[in-house]
Amino acid sequence: MIKRWNFELYTMKYLGTREYGEIVLNAVSRFPRKFKPTKIEIIPSFTRKLISDCSSDDILTLFEAEAIPSHSIGITFYKVQDKLEFTANWDKWDMSDGKLPYNGIGFCTNDIQSFDKKSFQAFYEIWLLLCEQCHAEWGYIYGIESYNVRPRGQGYCLPRLHYITYFGEKYCTAFKLKDKTIPNVEIEYLDNGAATLTFQADPAQLIEPNDLEKQAINILGSEYFWNEKDNRRSPKFKYRLPDFDLSEVLIDFIEYEES
Repeated sequence: MIKRWNFELYTMKYLGTREYGEIVLNAVSRFPRKFKPTKIEIIPSFTRKLISDCSSDDILTLFEAEAIPSHSIGITFYKVQDKLEFTANWDKWDMSDGKLPYNGIGFCTNDIQSFDKKSFQAFYEIWLLLCEQCHAEWGYIYGIESYNVRPRGQGYCLPRLHYITYFGEKYCTAFKLKDKTIPNVEIEYLDNGAATLTFQADPAQLIEPNDLEKQAINILGSEYFWNEKDNRRSPKFKYRLPDFDLSEVLIDFIEYEES
């Protein structure tokens, strides 16, 4: 049984700019009234404010806060009673642990009773727009039944496929996606070279990995996805990643030595 819906996207763009702040504010304004956020929380200070007490310029200024090396900075918009939580994070990484650097945006709702088909469609459209505008390399839509789910392999490979998965152009090229047919999966190609993969199955059946997902992963290329036999704390398997441009999310050591 699904207890929460998650919508996530991951990008190699640095989101701590006014431009991306405007994209986020536009997305937040599009949520249906019953889910529209009323408060914000600033990360890492965890200062909370009413959105009504902040001007758009006040919020956009928060996006211009300088990144602290290897420490997450971000902002969360939320609606009380777990109706909506929307978080954007921006970091700069030194890759000392060998993991892929990335920034992310995610939003979720625990209000399953109010989350009807119309609400899902609205959330989907917001998610897809953010994927396109933030140049997402991959993203997910999925339901969960436990709030303690942690994706395995994030930063080393793709954790898994979900009910709906977004792949940017680099992954589509790496998979040679246009040359492949995946049973029980609808593929929609987008104008920006990306694609979405949607399982033709009950989302509740996809909470845990199953044969449908394993079949799709084998067709796309299992070396791009987390191997369940690997060690989460110290991965040993060799995984493949596209050749991402990491220039925006890596620490400029010269810049920080001078500051």
